[in-house]
Amino acid sequence: MAASRELVVNASLARRLWPNGNALGAKLRVGEGAVATWLTVVGIAGDVHLPGMTGDLFNLQMYRPTSAASGFVNHMVLRVHGRTGALEPVLRRALEDAGVSVKLGQVWRTESVIDQRVLARPRFVLAVFGVFAMIALAVSAAGLYGIIAYAVMQRTREIGVRVALGADPGAVARLVLGDSARLVAVGIGLGLAGAYAATRVLASFLYQVRPTDPTAFGGAVLLLASVALIATLVPMRRALHIDPMDALRVD
Repeated sequence: MAASRELVVNASLARRLWPNGNALGAKLRVGEGAVATWLTVVGIAGDVHLPGMTGDLFNLQMYRPTSAASGFVNHMVLRVHGRTGALEPVLRRALEDAGVSVKLGQVWRTESVIDQRVLARPRFVLAVFGVFAMIALAVSAAGLYGIIAYAVMQRTREIGVRVALGADPGAVARLVLGDSARLVAVGIGLGLAGAYAATRVLASFLYQVRPTDPTAFGGAVLLLASVALIATLVPMRRALHIDPMDALRVD
């Protein structure tokens, strides 16, 4: 079988065209019109994730042998054991010894190619999202503290009256904490719903990571709940320790 007639497809394309699992040895017509060619599938490769690309069409891939790509720049991938610094002169000597009329271009490490050409843009976009997310989280925490602290301070007169009438400070604290907890629960619930809806924007930049990662959501909820607890305890503790008569004189 001529090398130029061979073809390797990825797993997604094999499942799409041959769902019964008989892709090996099957014929696939590639091209249009007079240049269309029937190729034989000789192998199935794993899927390659393309950053920023979503949808089934971007997951359907095929590979042709180098003999069918004359006139194009070809890339060879080598697995090297040990240091790669002296790899280029070794490759040049091997090509000369083999008498191959191929000009060796630049030699890159796979890690650097992936970092510079594949992961650079997604990393930059995610870094920008991360900065804005941290700013939004800080603003949310500060706003949450201010709102709850102000709400508790507004109840200083009520707390003073309850303490003057002999109310147990623990019961007063539980009452204030319960009211604050309900307010925070409603806010966190609405925030989680909005965050869940916004995760669709990030789905195309993630690989093997769920947009609705429970660790991220749980961490945000824990942080906001901690801020709300501090915002409630600090002014409430101050109000419980003031003199009831001073609390009654608060406007």
